[in-house]
Amino acid sequence: MSIPYKKLKNLPESQNLQDSDITIIEDLDTTRKGTLRQLVQYLKWHNDINTYYAHQENIGAANGIAPLDENTKLPAGNLLFGNEAGTVFEGSAGKELEDSVNVHKTDNSRHISNEERTEWNDTSSKKHVHNNKGTLDKLTQTMLDKLADVAEGAQVNVQADWNVSDTSSDAYIKNKPAAFPPSSHTHVAAQISDMPTKLSQFTNDAGYLTSADIDSGQNHTHANKGVLDSITQESVDKWNTSYVHPNSGVSAGTYKSVTVNAQGHVTNGTNPTTLAGYGITDAAAKSHTHNYAGSDTPGGAAASAAKLSANRTISLTSDVSGSVSTNLSGNVSIAATLSGGVLKEAISKTEPSGLSLNNYWLQEY
Repeated sequence: MSIPYKKLKNLPESQNLQDSDITIIEDLDTTRKGTLRQLVQYLKWHNDINTYYAHQENIGAANGIAPLDENTKLPAGNLLFGNEAGTVFEGSAGKELEDSVNVHKTDNSRHISNEERTEWNDTSSKKHVHNNKGTLDKLTQTMLDKLADVAEGAQVNVQADWNVSDTSSDAYIKNKPAAFPPSSHTHVAAQISDMPTKLSQFTNDAGYLTSADIDSGQNHTHANKGVLDSITQESVDKWNTSYVHPNSGVSAGTYKSVTVNAQGHVTNGTNPTTLAGYGITDAAAKSHTHNYAGSDTPGGAAASAAKLSANRTISLTSDVSGSVSTNLSGNVSIAATLSGGVLKEAISKTEPSGLSLNNYWLQEY
């Protein structure tokens, strides 16, 4: 492979050289003098250099090399953010998604407990249909209140007695007038032509049921009839009163661990201070250790490390001086300084003669 070094050939020939001069021996007879910058520019864009080394101008440039930060991570500015395919999800959008998922997980309207599911299933299994629903729908609270006012043991048919003076008797007639005009006027039943002889001839008051309102063909039985028959007015009155939740016996406070009975009441509360107190069995103990990378025992020498525990200084000596401090967590560069009068560089196809130990020869290929 031929190296184009026309720029070096264009340098003027030099006869008088100083120790600080950089010389290029073109052949055995011609010596040229140039600067270090000229030599570096010549080598900088050589194909072999471009293949194996990165130029500072290409780092972060278009179609170049992505830079890394001090933690060897790709900076966010070099990433393509967005919500479409081939892009990275933005941090704010990811946080919004996380918050939405957390709200959804705690939404009791969308997530029910096993106890609620069991109660719903139990309620569904007990549902039934009344064939006389139309009749039952006619029942009103006013009608129930009237039935509730009927005294226990009251008789359906009571014959009033004008002569009864006991006000607690069912036969007592209230608000009797002292006399009727004419006071001697009386009638016997046979004298009344439209005298009703049965209850069906009376006009029923609004809100009262008659036999015509009840469809006896729709009779049914309840499996829990014994329970329904035990319901009393006293029980209904108690149901209508406000429910007072009983005390659980646990002192008020904040507990990390609680015990709940079958009715969902907290019966005990504790605040464990250890993992074992919470029943956690798959966590490592605080005395747990790990081997270092590549080591057979904890605390042994690591076979590899991301960086040194402390910065170290790397220095160039002899004819070239320079140093840099690093912990090897990333690439570093050393600014090199040449000692005056010791470097002689030459480029030629054949090794020139007369070179001393302080001369360097660059061979052309």
